[in-house]
Amino acid sequence: RCSMDACFNFSRCSNMDNLMVFTYEDHNAPVRYFTKLNETRWHTKDPEKACIFMVFLDTSSPWQKQPRDLPHWNNGLNHALVTFADKWSQRAVAEESIGLASLIVSEAHETIFRPGFDISIPLPPFYHFHEFQNLKPFERKYFLTFKGLRYIGRGEGLLRSFDSFRNLHNGADIVVVTSCKHFVNDLKRKENSSLGVHCDEDENLYSQYSSFSDLMNTTFGLVPAGVQPNSYRFGEVLSAGAIPILIVDNYVKPFSNLATWYQCLLQFPSTEIHLIVAALRAMSTAHVEKRQHACSKIYSRHFQS
Repeated sequence: RCSMDACFNFSRCSNMDNLMVFTYEDHNAPVRYFTKLNETRWHTKDPEKACIFMVFLDTSSPWQKQPRDLPHWNNGLNHALVTFADKWSQRAVAEESIGLASLIVSEAHETIFRPGFDISIPLPPFYHFHEFQNLKPFERKYFLTFKGLRYIGRGEGLLRSFDSFRNLHNGADIVVVTSCKHFVNDLKRKENSSLGVHCDEDENLYSQYSSFSDLMNTTFGLVPAGVQPNSYRFGEVLSAGAIPILIVDNYVKPFSNLATWYQCLLQFPSTEIHLIVAALRAMSTAHVEKRQHACSKIYSRHFQS
């Protein structure tokens, strides 16, 4: 099992004023957080000067290049494989092809994550809701909210269809609404009409809350697992100054070695959804304010940029 001591050559990084990074431009270009990496003082085009070699795995191509074919691979020594792909653990290059490389991934599972060697990263939010950041808890329009997709006929994301999840909605200070409108769901329902129970009913409720932004004016924001444990909603809830309530199993939170998540969010396994509301309502105002402050610090340090 790899660690920095066992699978990293520190001598490559000695006598460096800056930690130099080499990227394989002929493989896949840097994506998302890393798009400007090649313009920074940490980037080098000379592999002989590099401390770390970054390999970006996300591609629109139906086939995946094997890291072992890279010219400076050296069994993955000082390499980092980067991906934001859903279900990457099922579609990835074979485990034996990873060699000594570390993983920088948005889908990080506790059962295979190597602390101090791999890095869990968040999915970048589609939207930011900074207009709500300065609102205090319990002075917001809602107590707890979620608006998003359901996933049917597959093993991932099914918790959003659980009765225990749907029943969180009370139509007053708790709004939990879902939509089945997705091309994969549509195909599944055509193949099997028994799938998607309550989809039409839930769609009607979903349409009553047209403003996604309005639902971010909330003290707590639900972040249920989707097709992977991570969710774009995570960063969006944090951006609004709300407290994330994760519903997920076997998940390593982003920047787990840096962010003090235990001071910020609460996490529930999928078997304990029915306990969420009572647990949140039992929290004192002072305790919730401390959590909100901790979440705001994490967002500004690790997400906002």
